[in-house]
Amino acid sequence: MAVLSGAYVSMFKEFTAAWIYALVMLLFAVPMWFFSSNYIETARNINVPFWLGAAGVVSVTAATAQQAQLLLDVLPGSDMASLGGLVRPSSLSGSFLHYPLFISLVFFVFAQLWSSRRRAVYGLLAAAFAVAVVVSFSRSGAMILILGIAAFAVTSRNVSQRARFLFVGISLTMVLSLIMRDTIYAARITSSLDLEAGGNAGRVTGWLNALELWADSPMIIGGYTGMYTNITQNFGDSSLGVVESGILQQLISVGLIGAVLYYALMTATIMAVDKRHAWLRAGMLGALLETFVYQSVEVVPFMITFLLMPVVSMHIAGDDPGHWKGMVAPAARKFRER
Repeated sequence: MAVLSGAYVSMFKEFTAAWIYALVMLLFAVPMWFFSSNYIETARNINVPFWLGAAGVVSVTAATAQQAQLLLDVLPGSDMASLGGLVRPSSLSGSFLHYPLFISLVFFVFAQLWSSRRRAVYGLLAAAFAVAVVVSFSRSGAMILILGIAAFAVTSRNVSQRARFLFVGISLTMVLSLIMRDTIYAARITSSLDLEAGGNAGRVTGWLNALELWADSPMIIGGYTGMYTNITQNFGDSSLGVVESGILQQLISVGLIGAVLYYALMTATIMAVDKRHAWLRAGMLGALLETFVYQSVEVVPFMITFLLMPVVSMHIAGDDPGHWKGMVAPAARKFRER
């Protein structure tokens, strides 16, 4: 569908950068299909905790320096108008907002590692990454945390674990509410629900504009591939703006069929994670839901981390008793039956 949509826009609207968007979406979609339907035997040998932990620590360290305005002349991109430059300082990836999305998923990896292996260092890293997302002022990152934690509370299969989690979670929420009350961090997160807060009015306008664009196009295949996205701008071409929602971006870019298939792949990637790894699944579900509100499906660090989650699950399951019990990926089932 991405190729078909790109061809349509290139032919009838003479927007050749549509191929850039189509290519990037395929670079996400193909690995999602592969990792969600195949068993990677070498996953057990990958030192997932070390590499993700190192990437997370480096990212948090660099972001802390960025927020302290120490790297404004070194790294690209900054917005000094947002909370004195704290919200969007310069960045390793060109956009500071990429960092908390990545770290929010890494939090759930280490929450799962702690749950599976009970090593204190994993719990400490998970806590540090959660705090890092909050102090980054990222509403999208905080939304992934909140939705993922809520999903864990609802979907965890162990009733006693769920009860303990709810008790501890409610207690921590009350304590954190008292500590963070009237702070700039709390105000930033709660502003997600305020239509008059900075950025939200434009976001709603973008959603309404996207619905109008979709209604005024071939709704099945989409008619604005690459025209409303940051991807084409990042690759040196122009775009007409953004629509501030991943699902709406897909609808106008690859149409109804493309959007359904893309989100079906994201769902299959979640389902490919071992059923026992409730933290991983919950975090991925929170990430998927977050893309309905924010335009995260085009963020490279976020999507790469998301599509690699089945491999992370394979690594963790390699140390668990009853190896691969509960896996739902068809290829993984075939591997067990050999």
